[in-house]
Amino acid sequence: MHVAGEGWPLSLLRDDPPEYAAAAELADEAGSGESDYVRYDRAVTEAAERWISDPARKAAPWAAMISWVSPHYPLVAPEEFYCLYDPDALGELASRGPDDRPAHAGLREMARFWDYDRHFDSAAAGRAHAGYFGLVSFLDHNVGRALAALDATGQTGNTLVVYVSDHGEMLGDHGFWTKSVMYEASAGVPMIMSGPGVSRGRRVGTATSLLDLAPTFAAAAGAELDPCWTGTDLRALAAAPDDPDRSVFSEYHDAGASAGCFMVRWDRWKYVAWTGNAAQMFDLEADPGEFRDLAGETGFDGVLADGAARLAAICDPDAVSAAALADQRRRAGERGGREAILAADAFGHTPVPQMS
Repeated sequence: MHVAGEGWPLSLLRDDPPEYAAAAELADEAGSGESDYVRYDRAVTEAAERWISDPARKAAPWAAMISWVSPHYPLVAPEEFYCLYDPDALGELASRGPDDRPAHAGLREMARFWDYDRHFDSAAAGRAHAGYFGLVSFLDHNVGRALAALDATGQTGNTLVVYVSDHGEMLGDHGFWTKSVMYEASAGVPMIMSGPGVSRGRRVGTATSLLDLAPTFAAAAGAELDPCWTGTDLRALAAAPDDPDRSVFSEYHDAGASAGCFMVRWDRWKYVAWTGNAAQMFDLEADPGEFRDLAGETGFDGVLADGAARLAAICDPDAVSAAALADQRRRAGERGGREAILAADAFGHTPVPQMS
């Protein structure tokens, strides 16, 4: 989160995470209506339509990033989209019992800080799910408007279009809301692409990540990219046979975790390493809900070792975790230390940027 160039200082306090008082907002605010984020997204769509429709777009090659906030919380969706979903039915589907909470020590620590779930009863969960799905439909509507503006210029056939997100949404699964954990609902993001050089109608099974975007855009523009970049042109991945051996990587050094968390995903497997805690291993084909941690079972030593080796080939997790913690302690000191940070406003979500 970013406000006035200061970010979110509360996330620097990882040695003894404080209570996150703003957690109640997510349940309290969910429902139908208008929010600053919804109004911002409407303005972004209108600006994108004007920019794409400008005749200057046909005069020279161009590139654009259209950045909507939805479906980020607050989970407040415009009524026309909220009413597409039944909060009562969704509330029943969203209900989870105590046995569904993970026993892993690292996740228990995270849940103590990100304690959204204790604010949700079935009715609040239903409103939140309807709000989230309503915002997804609202986003679809806005994406459609931008694509329609592109189509009206006659450039759809020669324009590479990529839709991605920065994270997913847990929606109460495993007792978590928002993001911050390595479950698929949080760490898995949509990646949809169309345009010249893209295989039409194919669902690609090769693991990809946001690191693949820069090589894709550079190749599409005929530009050189620094050789240190590790990603691959997504168009090449989409045209090739699926590669189950390709690994993608994620890491977490933020609020609620006293040490780093790292994830490697390949084929059907997900390996999660927690600095100072036991690793986790999931078979996403047999257990898409990630309820069965194979790291504590016999018969999976080989795949567990494979996950650890894949992570070690990317980074030294202990060293990276230590470096992140040291940097955050330094930054906390620069902001006056723990008491000064706790006295500041721990906002629940970033205020929208000003539209020029």
